Amino acid sequence: MKNIALTGVPRSGTTLVVNLLNQVENVIALHEPIIAYRYLKGLDRYESIEKIIQFFNDSRISLLNRKLAVTKHRNGLIPDNSITDEYSGENVKELCRKDRMEHGEIQFNKQLSESFDLFIKDPTLFTALLPDLKERIPTFAIIRNPVSVLLSWNSVPFKISTGRIPPAEKYDKNLFNKLNQENSTLERQGIIMNWYFTNYLENLETTKIIKYEDIILTNGQVLRKLGIDTRNLIVNLSDKNTNPIYDKQLVESIITVIRKYYSQEFEQFYSFDYLLDIRNRLLSE
Repeated sequence: MKNIALTGVPRSGTTLVVNLLNQVENVIALHEPIIAYRYLKGLDRYESIEKIIQFFNDSRISLLNRKLAVTKHRNGLIPDNSITDEYSGENVKELCRKDRMEHGEIQFNKQLSESFDLFIKDPTLFTALLPDLKERIPTFAIIRNPVSVLLSWNSVPFKISTGRIPPAEKYDKNLFNKLNQENSTLERQGIIMNWYFTNYLENLETTKIIKYEDIILTNGQVLRKLGIDTRNLIVNLSDKNTNPIYDKQLVESIITVIRKYYSQEFEQFYSFDYLLDIRNRLLSE
């Protein structure tokens, strides 16, 4: 059975990837279907991995027999972005980003063979379990330049906007302690950014790490690295790295944090000059 775990830095395009995968023949991708604090309550990391494998297998059976699976969705579909940009009243300058996703069973009307590819995406949970999870399930990660990532973290209605990631802190006590000792939200986000990138460098081959920027550049064709046939994936993707909505002072503050927490080893993904170029483009908007 072809079960694949998909993880990545939050707001790096993992939801976009799920949307694209569901456009590929004989592939199903689920968007964060596992509610960790309920489904994995009281379990250690090894018991959690066994439960996740069981979830994969139960989902496969349900999809083959009933064409139904549990996932996060919006009106029965998995969109390319879990966040909606909305405006407050008549004032179009007051942007409010909302999470309009629901959690439950939806229908997948696709022809599937018994050996179809089933992807389950969970950025934080799967990263926290990565050292052991990758030994049981093939695992890939999506990353994105940290300037755009941290800016997005400060605009979304998720815990990460406060510099906390509870599902990961449950399994990684070192991370939990580091975050508890830091009062600044931006500093905590720097620690979290470093945690994600370090986990992928230490636990995944570079061929299993896919950059958001490459997904956009190739209109999704780079996803063939996941072992799928992308020849019939016909999409036009646009780069969102220089979204002009962000406060310019925040851009400068984030660069300061990245200077502190962006390890030299990470430059194999994004050079610091590249990050400064994104900063400059954001400031010139």
